[in-house]
Amino acid sequence: MQLAAAYENGSGVCKNSKKAFKWYELAAKQGILEAQKKSAFMYFTGKGCGQDLEKSFELFQKAAEQGDTDSQYQVAEFYYYEAGLKDSSRKKKMQQFCETKRNEWGFVLYDSLIDDYNCDDICLENNKTWKQNMALAIEWYVKAADSDNADAQFMLGKIYYTGNGCEQDFKRALELLKKASNHNNERASLLLGLLYFEGKEIEKDFNKSYDYFSKIEDNEFAQLYLGHLFYDGLGVKQDFAKAKEWYEKAASQGNIEAGNKLGLMYEKGLGTEQDFLKAFECYKKNCIQYGSPKARGEAEFHLAEMYYYGRGIEQDYDWALGCYNRAAEQGYSAAVSALEKLKNKMQKE
Repeated sequence: MQLAAAYENGSGVCKNSKKAFKWYELAAKQGILEAQKKSAFMYFTGKGCGQDLEKSFELFQKAAEQGDTDSQYQVAEFYYYEAGLKDSSRKKKMQQFCETKRNEWGFVLYDSLIDDYNCDDICLENNKTWKQNMALAIEWYVKAADSDNADAQFMLGKIYYTGNGCEQDFKRALELLKKASNHNNERASLLLGLLYFEGKEIEKDFNKSYDYFSKIEDNEFAQLYLGHLFYDGLGVKQDFAKAKEWYEKAASQGNIEAGNKLGLMYEKGLGTEQDFLKAFECYKKNCIQYGSPKARGEAEFHLAEMYYYGRGIEQDYDWALGCYNRAAEQGYSAAVSALEKLKNKMQKE
């Protein structure tokens, strides 16, 4: 083990991941727990060896059976993601389900609850293999969660909340998510903040939402929602200047929704001096960034408005038309009527 660690870290010898793997694997064959974990991770990533997920799983399972909490979590992850959809017809159903939930819950909350690989068992109720894998995933998550593994507590809490592979249990879900958050699990704190903010299956509580978001204030979505709380005075005293600070932090991490709110604050002079040019720049930047269709559509709409009224830029109906059209294509409803209004205006002129 010491020689393997020396090659891995470059302690007294040149770093050499292949030699590190060789010695970790030899130690793993002797049943040494840490060596099994190291070898499993190296097989998983392909570092120092060819990637081999089956061997990675096998070694994680050996370590998990020795009671290693981290390995129990990794075994659960293997089963959870193996339960993902491969059949094209089921995958199509999954995508339809996910789109429905995205619209129902909102972009951020949806992404916190649903994985690209899994969805509610409405798609898989007759899939025996899926049920078996999810049952095993839950079994291993429970073992790791009972040993205070925060990642396992988060995943298990999410599973109980969505009912993905088990009976929904909101009370149990909240208990697990709170335990994970108390162990400084960022995903759990974010999800709890969102759930209390949105009031999904639990009563809205903006004070609790503020507390959970404040625990992870470097997270872009926590920054976004802290901005919302100060902007609307929810659970805190309304403070546009503080809202602007949080929106700026989130926008600096590429968050489009925060950028849109920042543009709106410059446009209306909330928490800052009115500045149409800065508002225009915010909207323009957001139009080309990755994010939810709704947020991009909103950015295109506001940019169209700037062109239409000549705010921060020379009035230009052609540019406004293009922006309204793209906003409408992204599903931003206000753009549809604005687009028709502008078309009629241009025809008359």
